[in-house]
Amino acid sequence: IRLFADDLTAISGLKEEVPNGGGGFWADDPELFRTQQPYLLLSTNAESFSGAADVRVLLNGIFVGLLAMGNPLGADYQIDIPDDVLNSIFPSMDATGFLNLQLQFASDADTIQLAVREDYLSPDYTHFDYGLTLGSALDTLDPVFAPEPGAASLFVLGLLLISTLRTNRSRLDLVRMLRRRRR
Repeated sequence: IRLFADDLTAISGLKEEVPNGGGGFWADDPELFRTQQPYLLLSTNAESFSGAADVRVLLNGIFVGLLAMGNPLGADYQIDIPDDVLNSIFPSMDATGFLNLQLQFASDADTIQLAVREDYLSPDYTHFDYGLTLGSALDTLDPVFAPEPGAASLFVLGLLLISTLRTNRSRLDLVRMLRRRRR
């Protein structure tokens, strides 16, 4: 299966903090950090296996790992892509904009049907997603909200205004009360 690997945002996420064999990292944004290993998601709509359902997953001919498949109604699968595999596939992926995904079954009689958008839109479809996805999970280094200095000033001014309005209202109420007593 040939995958397009030309979405720069997705590719930069895959490369984040992956050690480059030549030294350093493929990408190292100081504002981001990787929260989990990059992964491949695979969603099927149907599966048929004659025996063992361990499927070998390869990217550009390099072994990634095994998927334990075998659900006749299909399922969602995720497999982490090790850094050494990513380091090996990035040069060819950058040069061609493609990745070749291979699924090796134990028997020639084994089959899967990838879930497509039409499956996903069906009310009977119960899986999380459809098709194939290369993904990564990134987060920012500073998730704490830090307001701008001007926002803090506006907040203080707002509190002063509210306090002044309450004080003026109290004075007005006091004047009204005194006027009522005089009558």
